[in-house]
This record gives sequence, C-alpha cells and structure tokens, in this order.
Amino acid sequence: MLRQVKSLMRTAQKLQRGDFTARTGFSNSVGELGQLARTMDEMAEAIATREHEIAALNQDLRTLFEIIPIGILIAQDPNFKQVRANPSFAQILGLPPETNVSYTPVNAQPPPTRFCETGKN
Repeated sequence: MLRQVKSLMRTAQKLQRGDFTARTGFSNSVGELGQLARTMDEMAEAIATREHEIAALNQDLRTLFEIIPIGILIAQDPNFKQVRANPSFAQILGLPPETNVSYTPVNAQPPPTRFCETGKN
C-alpha cells in the first residue's frame, strides 16, 4: 500500500510540473487506491488532451496574427506597457514587427498629457 501511495504522490508531482504523460502504473488494481489511480490517470489524460488542443489553437492564432493583412495590436499586460503589432500594423507604423508599440513602454514615464476642448488647450 505504501508503494501505491508513493506512486500517486510521484504522479501528482509530475503532473504539477507539466509532465502530462505521467501515470500511476497501477490503475488496474482493485480497491480504493486502484480507483484513485484510475481517476488520476484519466484526469492526466484529459489534461494532456486539453493542453494539446490549446497548443494547436494557440499556433493557429499565432499564424493568423502573422499573416492576416489587417493591422492587429495585442496588449501583453493589463497596463498596456507591452504591446505587440502584427507585421501588417508594424508596416503601417513603419516599425520592425518585434518593436514594443506601446504609447507608454515599460520603464518609461508616460508622455505629458494635454487636454483640448474645441481645438484649444
């Protein structure tokens, strides 16, 4: 029984580290530990499937971002300090695609702000 508990712990630790191929190795055993092992192995399989699907969708979105002939900006943080432009938008801006196109980039002071009403300060 101690061997099975240790196997469950090792499997859980591997899953925590992102190794979704980890399995308990005794999911065919009877009793509560066998049932727990089956459940953990099924959970690992479901996570692996979802991770694969997410990776495929992510790759599709990256490809679309790179090739679509419409300008797209993606803010990579909630404060808009890191903003990426796709190649089409970078071309419009006259900048290399890897440039951070944020109006207020990381480690920089925001530009001075002016408020105008009907064309006057």
